[in-house]
Amino acid sequence: MEDFSAYKKIFICEDDFASIMTAVYDAWDFSRGKKHDLVRIELVGTGNFELFAKYVEVQADEDKCAKVVRSIRNKISEEVFGEVFRGTLSDKPDKANAIYHFLVEAFKCGRGVLYNFGNPAVMRLFELTRYVGNEQHRLLGFIRFEELYNGVLFSKIAPVNNVLTLIAPHFCDRLPNENWIIYDEKRKIAAIHRKQSGWCLTSDALMLERIVSAETEKFYKDLWKTFFDTIAIEERKNYKLQRQLMPLRYRENIVEFK
Repeated sequence: MEDFSAYKKIFICEDDFASIMTAVYDAWDFSRGKKHDLVRIELVGTGNFELFAKYVEVQADEDKCAKVVRSIRNKISEEVFGEVFRGTLSDKPDKANAIYHFLVEAFKCGRGVLYNFGNPAVMRLFELTRYVGNEQHRLLGFIRFEELYNGVLFSKIAPVNNVLTLIAPHFCDRLPNENWIIYDEKRKIAAIHRKQSGWCLTSDALMLERIVSAETEKFYKDLWKTFFDTIAIEERKNYKLQRQLMPLRYRENIVEFK
C-alpha cells in the first residue's frame, strides 16, 4: 500500500475540469527539481488530514488550465487528452491525483503510454475511464424521452458519473429535428438542443427549475423562447463555466462555440 507519509505538499481543488487541470499545473510546478511523488492532489472534502504535509487550496485558473490542455494535446496526443478528460468525469475521489500521476508517465512515454498497462498510474486512469465509458454506453441504451408541452422532448437522468457531455452529442445526431432537453438532476445541469441546430449546457438553476416544472403549453412555449433569446446575450455568457464543462475537444458541433 502506498505510503502517503512521504508527501510534502497536498493540493486541494474543486471537482471540475478547470480546477483539476489547474491543480495539475501547480503540482507540476512545485515538483520541478523534486520527485513527483512528493505531491498529491485531492478534491475538496475527500481524503484524511495528514500531519507534516502542507495543504494548498487551488483556485481554477483558465490560463493554467489552457496551458496544461495545450501541452497534453501538442506534446503527447489528442487521444491522451480525451482519456484525461474522461477521467475528470468520474465520481471517484482519487481521480485528480490519478490523472496527475498518469500525466507524469505520459510526458515521459508519449502517446504510447495508453498501452503501458503494467504501470499502476496508467492502469488507474484506464479503470476510471472504463467506469465512465460503461455508464455512458448504458445510458445511451436506457434514456427515454417524454413529450412535454409544445412538443419538446424531455429526459431526466441521475448518473453516477458526470457523463452528460458524452451522451448529448449522440442525441444531437439521432434527433437533429427535435427540441430536446436531457436534465442531470444530480448535478443540476442540462443539455438543451434546438432542432436543426446545436446543443448547449446550462446550469442556470432557476431556468432549469422553471423548465422542468412548466405546467401550461403557453408558459412552456414562452419559457423556451426566453431561454434561447437570453442564452446568447453577451453579458450572460459565462466563459469560465463553458470551459469547465466543455473543453475544446468537445465543442466542434456546438453552435454556441461557432
